[in-house]
Amino acid sequence: MAKIEIKQLNIKNFRGFKDLVWNPSSGFNLIIGGGDSGKTTILEAIAMLFHPGSSLTLTEADYFERKTEAGFSIEAVVEVKDGFEFSSGTKTFWPWEWDGENAIQPTGEPEDIPVLQIPVFRVLLTATADFDLSWEILQPDETTNHFPVGLRRSIGVVKLTSDDKNDRDLRLVYGSALDRLLSDENLRSTVTQAISQVPLTEQLGEESKKSLENLDKLLDEAFLPSSVSLGLTGSSGISIGALVGLFAQKGDLALPLSSWGAGTRRMASLQIATAKQTDAKIAVIDEIERGLEPYRLRQFSRNLLAADEQCFVTTHSPIAISCLTAGQLWYLDSQSNIGKLDMAKIKQQLVRDPETFLSRVSVIVEGETEQGFVAEILQRLFGGDPLDAGVRVCNGQGDNQLLGLLEALESARLVFCGFADRDSGNFGRWDALKELMGTRLFQWGRGCIESNLLPLIPADKLERLFCETDGTQLGYRLRTIADRLAIEEKSLEDILAALEGDREQLRGHIIKAAIGDTAAVSGVNEDERKANQKAWKKHSKDWFKKADGSGGRELLLHLEQTGVWSQVEPELRPFFNQILQLVGKPAVAKINL
Repeated sequence: MAKIEIKQLNIKNFRGFKDLVWNPSSGFNLIIGGGDSGKTTILEAIAMLFHPGSSLTLTEADYFERKTEAGFSIEAVVEVKDGFEFSSGTKTFWPWEWDGENAIQPTGEPEDIPVLQIPVFRVLLTATADFDLSWEILQPDETTNHFPVGLRRSIGVVKLTSDDKNDRDLRLVYGSALDRLLSDENLRSTVTQAISQVPLTEQLGEESKKSLENLDKLLDEAFLPSSVSLGLTGSSGISIGALVGLFAQKGDLALPLSSWGAGTRRMASLQIATAKQTDAKIAVIDEIERGLEPYRLRQFSRNLLAADEQCFVTTHSPIAISCLTAGQLWYLDSQSNIGKLDMAKIKQQLVRDPETFLSRVSVIVEGETEQGFVAEILQRLFGGDPLDAGVRVCNGQGDNQLLGLLEALESARLVFCGFADRDSGNFGRWDALKELMGTRLFQWGRGCIESNLLPLIPADKLERLFCETDGTQLGYRLRTIADRLAIEEKSLEDILAALEGDREQLRGHIIKAAIGDTAAVSGVNEDERKANQKAWKKHSKDWFKKADGSGGRELLLHLEQTGVWSQVEPELRPFFNQILQLVGKPAVAKINL
């Protein structure tokens, strides 16, 4: 069992977060979401709160909207276990009670506090408008104590950033994994003393030695310290000990681990950090996939899942997500809301299209026709690929799967958009979901996209639907109607003749073919319908249900070319304006194709 665990994290006015309250899981926490949603900020906040030093460098960018006058704060409620001493010398820190959601004040006087079921402590980092930092422990009696460096150091944060050049934990930097592993208080002074004895002056050329002798003479004559020589010394923020690092053999040559590949450095840092079993560790790992081949990523993930510590990990890698056999998956959306994802409800979509959960804003649609249709409209609105703005249109694979997926995401209070039919029941669930999602969910009043849009095409322009948008006739579409009418010839003239020139009947057959309807049609008996049922169901693939989404794009172009778009646009506009606003784009008064 991990010796220390963050039960709750509260971030106020720090970088992109105005106010985040999050109760993470006890073990492995994998955070996913689109770019710039704040995943790295959460890890940085944890690392800063438990920073094993007395100072950090801040900039205006560390304050929400760069408003330094408001300051910022990072607070955590932590549970200590397995005999870990949350103390500093003779100073006692009093625990709070954890009620399952928050830290509450224990009943009774401090000296009479009973044994608490789940004792927790509240630790706080605050930054002022003057960039001053203060680490504190909040007491149940509303007093505060300093959160000492020694206690923060004993907790220890294993921090692996996405910076390929990071090798802090491989060197003897104060508070690093190597430093905590060795735990030798005299090592730095020994190193400094040994290095100071290196006779650098003897390595100088004759001219340089002469210059140094002249300087020494001038200093002596001015009654300043003399008998000077050269030696190695540290400076503010940099110690000689930090120059000491691990070496490993590569062939006949010993090379510093900090010069090896990014993946090797990251895995070595983790091994160093976990080698000291007495530490109460918390691991924060940004972009776990950085520098790792798939097989090493899987190995790295297994090691973390098996580690007896709380981990906070971010990723943009589908492979990393697929490695999550335990722990909890969290999604951080474009509005900085973090929600727990129910793996049972999202697993199929996660396997089929993991980018659904790795985009800034995902628009999950009913099927391939809607995918192309919605993507083409967004292409026009963004003036280019919507993916460049972090908007991804994802196929939800049908009514029932889409409904369950959107319900799971909405229950986690995450910002996704949906585009759905209304033709297969579950109307009560859909209505409840619409109430929650508002304009983020578009659903036809009744039926599917084809049954709503094809009736708008003027009767005298229906023949356009049997052609490519450039006018090239598509014989296979004519064949779908001829088959349904049980006639041999597939020309438009023969089809209209069989329908006695009734274009509205033609429209009805087009709609049935476009949606793969297998219901009986005029002139076809039940035996023929049953014999052709499987073939009729496949007719939709000859119309707008194309796996690559091209059918949905074609359908939109038909609306544009036949002048029907203006009838549809007002109904669709609120949904697409919602998508624009979610990525910081202004709403439009009209969607012009």
